[in-house]
Amino acid sequence: MFRSKPLVLIATSFIIFIFILFILLNIFKKKNSEKEMYYEIAKKKALSLGFTLKDSQILFDRGNVEWTTTLKDLKVGNPEYAKRFDILNGRNYRTVKFYPKSKYTLGGVLWVFIDAETKEVIIFHGEM
Repeated sequence: MFRSKPLVLIATSFIIFIFILFILLNIFKKKNSEKEMYYEIAKKKALSLGFTLKDSQILFDRGNVEWTTTLKDLKVGNPEYAKRFDILNGRNYRTVKFYPKSKYTLGGVLWVFIDAETKEVIIFHGEM
């Protein structure tokens, strides 16, 4: 009886570990498919604007962290232009950024802002 208790404990721990791993993998898969959906929406917008994406990297700006920094800089450098992004205030949106693979390329940055509920492009900002 004493020898079977450690085996039961090990087996139970293993089952719990597998269960937690399964849950985490499903969460990761869902987040990844959500990200892919936003990529596709942003790609369609970029292509409709005439952007060539073959030499671009894509950033899913989780939490809009990079965009917030960019907007602060924009408000200092060009406050009138920055006002056009007031439409994002109070909205739940996702940001996708396309940018050149080479850090020596000027221009070619495109920000696409997508409403998280309707999945429609709210506004975009970029340079070809």
